[in-house]
Amino acid sequence: MKNSIVDQLLYNKLSYKNLLLTYNFQQTSFHFFKNWFNNYFSENDVNELIYLSFETLVTEEFLKSWGFDEELSKKVKFVNPYQFSEKPEEFNLDIEALLAELKTQYKEGSTIILDNLPYFWETVPNGKQFSYFKQISELFNGKLILLLPLNTLASEQPSLEYLCSTKIQLLNLDHLFSTDLEFQEYNDFDINLECNHAVHYVMQVNHTSGGKQTSEKTIVKWDESKLEFDTINYNTLIDNLTKQSEKSEAPASAQGSIDALTSNLSFNLNLTDKQKSQKEALILPYVHTSEDGPSSQETPSAVGTGGQAQIVYYPDEGDDWDDEDPDDDLDI
Repeated sequence: MKNSIVDQLLYNKLSYKNLLLTYNFQQTSFHFFKNWFNNYFSENDVNELIYLSFETLVTEEFLKSWGFDEELSKKVKFVNPYQFSEKPEEFNLDIEALLAELKTQYKEGSTIILDNLPYFWETVPNGKQFSYFKQISELFNGKLILLLPLNTLASEQPSLEYLCSTKIQLLNLDHLFSTDLEFQEYNDFDINLECNHAVHYVMQVNHTSGGKQTSEKTIVKWDESKLEFDTINYNTLIDNLTKQSEKSEAPASAQGSIDALTSNLSFNLNLTDKQKSQKEALILPYVHTSEDGPSSQETPSAVGTGGQAQIVYYPDEGDDWDDEDPDDDLDI
């Protein structure tokens, strides 16, 4: 998976003009970027990384709860977008004041992450959101990262598709790893119900560069022991899971397959020795013509052509054998 789009993104080697990241698992995006921050600063001479959340007020306690050490907290500029408003405690957003502050306080070309955008979408006057995104993008030379939960009004805006060259979806993997197959190394979920984030997720990436579009689906796993990401090709894993599933479900023999099909029946298909003897002693309404069976000479009419037996039927006295309409025999 080296040199894949996801690996280039995770290790800050992907060239893009604005990035749109959507997710369906609460706090998955923050978990992803919290660990991505370490890789971001592994490169030399990188500009500042600005994290701006429209929902969470970033405090020192908040950073510690997410595992940010003091050194990393100094490298990442966490900005409260409401602090430039007249009443920040009421979460009133003054977008013009925020833009002015970004222009004066931060380096040109830095990467800025805008998180929890539904709150931004509700605060900014309708129709102005795309204009403000474009202004911020131009201010930071296309290094704008937008984080949006799926199934929200903001995530359904087609204008964001035109603004971003790279689009990513983060999807949780509950349905994928509910298996007892040999892929147990990828089956160690670490889900925190309070923060509701997952260590495993699928990344669906659509990247446009030089007029060429590339799509990629990858399973991403954060390895806490190695403090690094592990990426697994989605299609390869699905193929392996399918093969293992077919192998584990294959019957050991044909008889094993039959036993499996008949195990839940409410009646018995197999006969005991007593039942077999009773079946053989039962007189049936036809005459055997074989040497082992009873003689057919007593009722020669029972013998059909070719030596085959015929059904012997003796009509009752009340049976009507004429060719007339049977309704004529009704006593009305």
